[in-house]
Amino acid sequence: MTQSMAETTYTPEEFELLSDTKGWELIDGKPVEKDRGEVPARPTPPLTPEQFESLSGMKGWELIDGTPKEKSVGTENGMIQIRIGRLLAAHVDDNRLGYVMADDAGYRCFPHRPRLVRKPDLSFVRTGRFPNDRPPRGYAKLVPDLCVEVVSPNDLYEEVDDKVNDYLLVNVPMIWVVNAALRTVLVYLADGTIRRYTADQELPGEPVLPGLVIRVADLFPPLPPATVAVLPLDAPA
Repeated sequence: MTQSMAETTYTPEEFELLSDTKGWELIDGKPVEKDRGEVPARPTPPLTPEQFESLSGMKGWELIDGTPKEKSVGTENGMIQIRIGRLLAAHVDDNRLGYVMADDAGYRCFPHRPRLVRKPDLSFVRTGRFPNDRPPRGYAKLVPDLCVEVVSPNDLYEEVDDKVNDYLLVNVPMIWVVNAALRTVLVYLADGTIRRYTADQELPGEPVLPGLVIRVADLFPPLPPATVAVLPLDAPA
């Protein structure tokens, strides 16, 4: 049962229809977990990263200056994330370079915004950088080596620019901003270099992922075949 469900008032008939109620009772219309007392109320913004991390149901949410904000999502973007993640993980695993994380990996490494938790669509951390060389169970407090953001149709330009600026301010070595509509990748490097790659070019992993070269077109689902009009044989030229 999610936290929001636990905070809702139900009739016994409504409660009976809910899923995931094993170990829960309905007390005066409120779900209460057996032997654990009432569900504690959620803290109200502004939240600390520790409070945000303790909340349930925050997959797909970031903490922006103490306020939870849901990330923009889309089916096409999810497909692209999987394609990029598969290509990155294959190269990283084959060469024992480190760890590729999906979009539920959170980073709290922004001293200029202490109540900020970013969750890149994909990220990479080199071998040896995590304590004991193991990713933490909770949010990471180090700066990732690569952040990948797949631009959603619902993303505002200033929001994407704000993410990139946060990453640059903490010296993320490399940032990829992947645009599905334009089928392009903008690459930002910590030294201030910005490069744009189009679908007919190859995207290098240097300096963060040595040896990696990806065709930009391979990051995106194949384009549908062009529609060709077929005229009848007796049609006038």
